[in-house]
Amino acid sequence: MLRKCNDQFESYILVNPEKHIGHAGGVFYGLAQAVIKEGGIVVGAAYLDDFSVKHIEIDNIDMLDSVAGVKFAESNIDEELKESIKKNLQLGRVLLFVGLPCQIQSIYRYLGEGYKNFYTIAVGCSGVISSKVWRDYIAETQSHGSIITEIYCPYRDGFGISQTKILIKFSHGTAYFRDGKEDKLLVLKNQGLIFKEECYQCSWDKKDLNTDIFLETYYENGKKDEIQEKGLTQVSVFSDKGRQMVLSICNWIDFGKNLSPGNNDLYIKPIKPKNYSYFWKYYKEYGFSYASNLILSQMNVVLQNRFLQKLLVEYAVLDAKKIVLEKILDDWGLEKVILYRCGVVGEIFIEKLKYSDRIYAIIDEKFGDNKEDDKIIGSDLPILIPPFYFIPDAIEWFRKRGIGRKRLLPINLLIKGEYENKILGGPLHSIWQRENKGLGNIFLVTGAQFENKGAQSMLFVTVSELKKKYPKCDIYYLPIDPIDNYPDPVLSKYQFHIIRDGVGIYSQLYDLIPQLKAIIDVSGYALASKWNCDHFIQILLLAKNNKIPIYYMPQSFGPFDFKTDLDEKVKKGLMHATVIFAREKEGYDLLIQKYNLKNVKLSKDMVLQNREIIIDNVYLKGLQLGSYKLETDCNVGIIPNIRTYEFCSKDQIIEIYKYIIVKLLKMGKNIYIIAHSDDEQVCNDIYKMFLKNEHVFLYKKRLDCLEYSCLVREFQYIIASRYHAIIHSYKEKIPCIAIGWAQKYKELLTLFEQKRYIFDVRFKVDIGELMRAIEHMEKTWIQEKEKLEMILPKLQTENCFDVID
Repeated sequence: MLRKCNDQFESYILVNPEKHIGHAGGVFYGLAQAVIKEGGIVVGAAYLDDFSVKHIEIDNIDMLDSVAGVKFAESNIDEELKESIKKNLQLGRVLLFVGLPCQIQSIYRYLGEGYKNFYTIAVGCSGVISSKVWRDYIAETQSHGSIITEIYCPYRDGFGISQTKILIKFSHGTAYFRDGKEDKLLVLKNQGLIFKEECYQCSWDKKDLNTDIFLETYYENGKKDEIQEKGLTQVSVFSDKGRQMVLSICNWIDFGKNLSPGNNDLYIKPIKPKNYSYFWKYYKEYGFSYASNLILSQMNVVLQNRFLQKLLVEYAVLDAKKIVLEKILDDWGLEKVILYRCGVVGEIFIEKLKYSDRIYAIIDEKFGDNKEDDKIIGSDLPILIPPFYFIPDAIEWFRKRGIGRKRLLPINLLIKGEYENKILGGPLHSIWQRENKGLGNIFLVTGAQFENKGAQSMLFVTVSELKKKYPKCDIYYLPIDPIDNYPDPVLSKYQFHIIRDGVGIYSQLYDLIPQLKAIIDVSGYALASKWNCDHFIQILLLAKNNKIPIYYMPQSFGPFDFKTDLDEKVKKGLMHATVIFAREKEGYDLLIQKYNLKNVKLSKDMVLQNREIIIDNVYLKGLQLGSYKLETDCNVGIIPNIRTYEFCSKDQIIEIYKYIIVKLLKMGKNIYIIAHSDDEQVCNDIYKMFLKNEHVFLYKKRLDCLEYSCLVREFQYIIASRYHAIIHSYKEKIPCIAIGWAQKYKELLTLFEQKRYIFDVRFKVDIGELMRAIEHMEKTWIQEKEKLEMILPKLQTENCFDVID
């Protein structure tokens, strides 16, 4: 059905029977299919392996799915692709280019002349998501699951064309599925906050649209009936070439004969929201996670109320226990305070204290008009503020007036600290230091976890060393593993506070920002472009933008093949660090060569160089280590690593361990298979092969890092794939054969003159060599043990914590 819209173009309502492959009526798929069948080329937007969006060339129908369907994110059209387009046109090949109107204008400018064999399809656009935001969203989403395998954005299968949802599938079989009201990307898109700046200056309109065909979703007069919800396309033709293309497929495209003409507008220019600049200001300073959570929390009254309700419940519990507000202030050493009048919590504090002499001054919510500015600025008293994220502009106001960040105390930090100590039995907090205008020495430790015993041992070493240096310091630990690992009883076990609400804008992390003396990062291996390092970079930017000293304890680094803008952020953040300890020479060289850093030092693993963890510095009530005496003798430990499955097939890894255990059994050994970290699956996979063998044991008890150190003493030697399992073993002078996958294993074994015992699963493991290494270890394990005993003290002459002041 053809209708004349004006002198410029004519429109059709079309439906492709294969519309399920694309969106709306799926007409693009039909047009592109016709071009490819005639030997032509199609250029369209596709997801790359990392799910960034880029225009690519295809000439095979099997690849057509990749460029079909909507892509909300900005698509990159690089110079190499433009050159290829021009070359193919000059060779006389038919080429169909599909993109946004601005992209089509750009490609025409590049070509500089008309080609009869060049066809273009413009698609309707009301704003495109910035590629930076899309990349950060993918990184954040991936950090909550495993590797992303598929993305459908929008996902509409069975829901109707008017509904917008997102579906992301992960390699471990789970999926992320949200609708437009729940997913942060879709909410921000609907608010117009994450479009490119250029979208708001877009100048094209239907009168001068330079394209052959224009496609948009069709609704008849805004009506959304059952037929239209299945997807219809309005096709507007702007040239004879375009008309010929449409007519060439009319024998298998439904022209919607029973539909009346639509009146869709071809162009809806996005309106720039008032808070656009506000969002991008915090995005540039702190990154996507902070900026999106900040603005969404301010937009979402329900979330604000939920957080405040939790805070008020904690306060009510304290009040019911006769821990009144004045008592809370006394416990924090606060004799007099300045109160910021803002929100429910601020009003509660004012009401509760109005008859006391505790309030020195009150800052009105309209802080610019406050009559007591001079009195407040000239004082050195603490300023009690609402939750940090509710008043970012007020924080800026304080900074500009020279009010040091140490004077700012979020009210919820006080309430939460009292609640966790008095109700949950957690550690005491430090009190206000009048001479230093702050809460004493407060450290944030991040990069560790309890699931991984190596990471746990780095945390324990850090806490022990900080408590040696600053006996009265407060240590807050921000885990990177699931919060389920830290129920209430865990808080009462340790001499450090545990941040259990993550890194979101509502988390305790942001309440701590003004008071932090330093951040200590103990990641084993976090900063590398080959996996998601969103958490690492978020903390890096938090330290840099708030001028908080940050120390990177010995860890692995690289490679650094980041996108340009992210690369620049990483560089500036790392330059801010007080010191960066690289554990391997390879990472040390990369940091210096890539970023020209002057603050990098080469250092051995922090657990290795630590002489002793003082248990009373780590545990509130001390720790009684039990007996880990095994009933057997001639014992060998097997400590596998689930991550080896990523570098070598599961079958190959299991086969390697089969050879190892068979060899050890022939030598008369008793073999214990132990999960050092989250390796239960690979341990079970290995144990299944020897279920009926009375000399092979699956050690099922979950151990912390200190308990593992006790257990490992029961072995003559171990065969391990966990890096810190080897570290702990060497510290107990237990020899090891290492089945590794990174440079760090090689350097570690070289330090202890054990290089002959390293096998790398990234390359084919020579089983013959491995068997000979086991035979040699069996003959010399006592001598190897003596060698470790001689070398270890030489490697413990430094202490990386000496740099913290």
